[in-house]
Amino acid sequence: MKKLILLVVLFSFLKPCVFAQQLEVLSGPFLDSTNYIIPPPLYKEAQRRLVKSAITSLSIPVNHLQNQQCNKSWSSDPYGIGPCSTICGNGCALTCGAMLLYANGVNVDPGQLNAWLKNNKGYTDCALNWDNNGIAKYPGRTLTWVGFALYNISYIKGEIDAGNPVIVNVNNSSGIPCKHYVTIYGYNNQGASSSDFLVSDPGTVTYPKSLSEYTICSGSPLRIYHNVSNIIIPPPSNDDCPGTPITSNGACLSGETVTNATASGKSKGSCDAYTGTPSLADVWYYFQAKSTSHTITVHNLGNLDAVVMAYSSCSSSTPINGGCAEITGTGDATLSISGLTIDNYYYIRVYDYGNVNATNGIFEICVTHSASAATASISNVTFPNSVDIGGTFTLNYSIAATGAMSNVLLGASIRRNGIDYSNASNDAVVLLANGTNTKPRSFNLSAATPNSPAAGVYDVIVALWSDKNGNGIIDAGDLQLDSYTSSNKLTINASCITPGTPSNATGTQTGQTTADLSWSAGSPTGSSTVTYYWVVGTSSTVAYGSGAAQGTTTGTTASATVLSPGTTYYLRVYAKTSCDGTISGYRTSSSFTTDASCTTPGTPTSAIGTQTG
Repeated sequence: MKKLILLVVLFSFLKPCVFAQQLEVLSGPFLDSTNYIIPPPLYKEAQRRLVKSAITSLSIPVNHLQNQQCNKSWSSDPYGIGPCSTICGNGCALTCGAMLLYANGVNVDPGQLNAWLKNNKGYTDCALNWDNNGIAKYPGRTLTWVGFALYNISYIKGEIDAGNPVIVNVNNSSGIPCKHYVTIYGYNNQGASSSDFLVSDPGTVTYPKSLSEYTICSGSPLRIYHNVSNIIIPPPSNDDCPGTPITSNGACLSGETVTNATASGKSKGSCDAYTGTPSLADVWYYFQAKSTSHTITVHNLGNLDAVVMAYSSCSSSTPINGGCAEITGTGDATLSISGLTIDNYYYIRVYDYGNVNATNGIFEICVTHSASAATASISNVTFPNSVDIGGTFTLNYSIAATGAMSNVLLGASIRRNGIDYSNASNDAVVLLANGTNTKPRSFNLSAATPNSPAAGVYDVIVALWSDKNGNGIIDAGDLQLDSYTSSNKLTINASCITPGTPSNATGTQTGQTTADLSWSAGSPTGSSTVTYYWVVGTSSTVAYGSGAAQGTTTGTTASATVLSPGTTYYLRVYAKTSCDGTISGYRTSSSFTTDASCTTPGTPTSAIGTQTG
């Protein structure tokens, strides 16, 4: 029986001493349904062995009962720098940071962390600094900031397997987009779907929550930190041949990685011109041939310079057709192989060019075979209704493809009075999978040509291009696949105006537990869209996030419920503009008192009846 020594170090916040414990890890079927808890920190080789085993459930301690925004001694502490409400109102990201530090072996509560961040430039106004100037700088930690990442279940599972909880941006409990953060700390059922992932929500004592209960923000909602000294990221599950199965009908695998892969011992490819000693840390895939010719396409989603090769077996040392493909510039690595036997299995090898394995080696991979030419069309495009002059906005393309397509360019321009303004530097190269695709592309008004467009209402024109010459830009050598126009849909604002403090704030009781609320827009009104944040509390200084009732609206009236009978309250309200997030000061109403509780009359006394005839 093989043994592996696992040194479990208990930090001083758990015990006043340090000791070592021997843990025996059994090989074979004993680990088929292991429920494993990663203690912070974890001995590297032990974790590598356990993660490579058939673990079905995994959980990283994040101290949920301590790490709560509300109903704690720190909940009313002012959050951030400036008028930023309280930890209870705005401290979800902060509290998630405390969870990550706990998993990293540092026991600090949200109140202590908030105070430290304030004194150490951990905030930019009301925003937590996600980079190494924020929680990753807290004393005693070994965290390092990796970056923002796209939402991908496989990627999240890999982070959890490595002992790294993941912070994710979600809609809040009122459904307001991207106004809340939660921590993913584990999974059940091998992490096959979002419902399997365990969530610690700093805004509620309910624990655990399921990731499927949340609406995930678009773009790059994940906040990734790594424990660089205590926990090693295990190799990907497809580190060895045969690797991960992939179909050959154009269905792509996204969120794949070579990060922390190990070398299989095979030689570098013929297209690999690196002259030093290469890393050759590779991952593997296999597919069943449905034609005598197939095309393998790898599209970079991180900083990967992929080299792609294919083999007829795991033991083969010679690539099929002697072929090799490498990503050059912003394009794809496309490898065509022929002479295949239909229904036989073939094996794909992907590694990163050079002598250092990529730290963000994320990519998409597709396998296709000869069929009718694939087509792509734009079914819709979404973008903000308005943007400030000189600002940047994101276009989200909905694209229907009849097969996998590589080297597709997303073009965009805006038009007013017959003049087109383009932003070629943001033309994006994408890989399309068979079916429906959603792809983002940014548009920087200040970098537009022939010049930065002035304020006004514009048409938005988007297009798909096949990058025929593979140079990563739209030019005369390319073929337009489709275009889509949204007429008079984008308003460029002259400037962003912070709203003035609302006026005429009034609260009027309408019963024992209800009240009508109203106010007037401040001067200036502020740039569109202006949202009003109102709160009702028993103090004339009550802040949003800590009142008896609160809410948001774009109008100037609201209703408060669940108040207490016979209680004196104040209405406070401030305004916030959507164009740059700036806010006004609070306006406070005169006090108002809800109706008293209804009192049942007592039994009448001295009842007398007197005859009158």
